[in-house]
Parts: sequence; structure tokens; C-alpha cells
Amino acid sequence: MKRYIYLLVLFLLSFSSHGAAIAETGFRLSIVTNDFVLPSKLTKLKNWAAAHQITLTGVYVEKIKEQPDWLNRDLVIVDTPRGGDRARVMAAIKSELDETRVPWVAVGGGPPLSGNLPAVVMRQLLAYYSAGGETNFNNMFAYIIAWQQQKPLDNIAKPLAMPEAGIYHFDADGIFESWQDYLLWGQSRWATDAPVLAIAMSSSFISNSQTQFYDELMKKIEQAGGIPLVFWFDRLKPSGIQDVIAAAKPVMLVNTTHMIAGDIRQAEFRQLDIPVVIGLTSRDYDIASWRQAEKGIPAHTTAAMVTIPESWGLSDPLVLAALEEGEPKAIPEQLDLLVGRFMAMAKLKQQPVAQTRLALMFWNSPSGEKNLSAS
Repeated sequence: MKRYIYLLVLFLLSFSSHGAAIAETGFRLSIVTNDFVLPSKLTKLKNWAAAHQITLTGVYVEKIKEQPDWLNRDLVIVDTPRGGDRARVMAAIKSELDETRVPWVAVGGGPPLSGNLPAVVMRQLLAYYSAGGETNFNNMFAYIIAWQQQKPLDNIAKPLAMPEAGIYHFDADGIFESWQDYLLWGQSRWATDAPVLAIAMSSSFISNSQTQFYDELMKKIEQAGGIPLVFWFDRLKPSGIQDVIAAAKPVMLVNTTHMIAGDIRQAEFRQLDIPVVIGLTSRDYDIASWRQAEKGIPAHTTAAMVTIPESWGLSDPLVLAALEEGEPKAIPEQLDLLVGRFMAMAKLKQQPVAQTRLALMFWNSPSGEKNLSAS
């Protein structure tokens, strides 16, 4: 009996000393990730965390040797959006996580992983972080502080889940679940016969609060007299894209995300029977540097983002944005090019066939008539 009392006293002393240390230094949180996650996400998280008296440090595994104290924290969150990201990050830090007593949780890129965390806390952190968005992240930080201070956790707002598919508009208060709901919301905003440009995105841009590029693109479309339909979809569902946009009868679809399940997508594109073009963000340059670059699309981007999608039926790759301060920013002249083409396509669609004139332009390099057969 004395031994159990002794152990209990030791536990309470260690817990209280840890709590006292946190009280003196404030709660310290590391977000460990790789360079797929843009810096602006970590900047925003740092600012939101500070409002809750949490010191947040962003750690990229590519530069982790420059931050040897990354594990000297009160909590570590490992942010790995894709399977490859998790493998890469865990290869760099797994051995240290296995040996630490610091609570940690890995979000994304595979099944839930954690250490030194109560199961209920792990589940809530996963839910907040996975869904993302300013509200969820602020509630997560409030939850962390309540947990650390041993206050009731039920008083913290529950995570707001991100739907599998949805439609986004920068002026709306929330996400739209269907084209009909979106059209009803915007009926006083758009002409009844306005053409629709559909833009496929990743919901992570919303959850990471990185929508500035899409906001600018939507404004350009509306200024030209069109309706922007910015959406994400269930990538594994055979009718994922059609379920969201078919009722809108878009003139054109722009893909700005990394699509998977090529056979499924190819079948959908045939059903939609509209041009599907490739919209890219340059991660290698800012806008000024991109304008000066010899190659608008680097070779290491071409295979995954251009060549493979072209085999599914996508075409005409166009760089629409570049990174500024760690976040995609629209390249104005490129948006003008895209929106101008969209409006021209809309006009062509309404034009009688008898009045339509067709010109064919093809690539011929190096120049000379002997190359025509290859083209």
C-alpha cells in the first residue's frame, strides 16, 4: 500500500512540475512537415496559435538539422497530406518519436498514428486538424489549452467536418453542397444566361485558408460576365465530378489539382463532352521570376501534372499562379488568357455551325516541310 501511495505522489509531482514548466514558458507546439505544405499555412497557424498563448514552430524535414530542438515541445503534430509525404517525414523522425515521451500525432497520408496521447485527445486533434479552416484550428488550440490545464473538454466546440464534395465562393458564408443551392444563392449576382466556368480544386486550399488565387480567378470570371464554379469532389467516386458540375452545364473545366484514378476521370470527361484544360501553379518561382524564366513549366513537374493528365484527355496547360510569400498568387495576364478563352468558347458554343470558321494551327519544330508528318 505504501508503495502505491509513493508512486502516486511521484506521478502527481511530475505532472505538476510539467504543468508549472508549461505555465512558465507557455505551451510549445511543433508542426513537422515537408515542402509539399506551403509556408503560408504554418504562418497562419502560428498567428492563430499565438492568440491562445501557444508558441508554434514550423519544422520542415528538409531543414530539420537546423532545428535540433524540434522535439523539445509539449506537443508535436506531424502534417503529412499524402502517403508519400508521410513516408518521407517519418523516415526522418520516426526513430526519435519512438523514444520520446512527448505527446505526438500524425495527420494525413495514412492511418492515424500517435504516441503518449490519450485516445480521445488524439481523435479530437485529428478531427480538428484534418478538417482545417480558421474556426477548426482556433477550436483545436482552445482544446489543447483546456487539455493541458485539465479543464472540461466538452465545453470546446466540436470539429466541423469538411464534406467530401462542395462548391466554394469567397463571398458566401459557407460551403454549398449542390449546384442548385449555389445558383439560388447567386441568382441576384449573375445573369440567367451567364456561361459557367468550372474549376476543380483541392479542399485543402480551403482548410489551409489559401484561397487567394481562387478568389482572384472568380472575380475575373464574374467581371467578364461568367459564373465561377470552384469545387472539389470525391476523387474515388466514378461520377465524382459529374455529380457536382453536370447540372451547371459548364462551357469548360479547368483542373488545378492533382487528379487520381485516371480511367474514371477519362470516362467522366467523355460524358461531360467539354474542353478540360490544365491550370498550374509554379512552385519554383515567384511571379516576377516566372515571367523571366526560360521554361514556364519545369521538367520535374511535367510528368505528373501535364503528361499523365494529357493521356486522360486534359489539354492546353497554362500556368495561372506562382508562389508569393509561400502562397499561390494569381498571374494577372495568365488569368486574362484563361478567362478570355472561356468567354470565346461560350460565344462559339452559341454560334450557328454554318457561321463557324475553323483554322488549324500545329507545332512544327524545327521548321521545315519535312517535319509535317511528325506533327
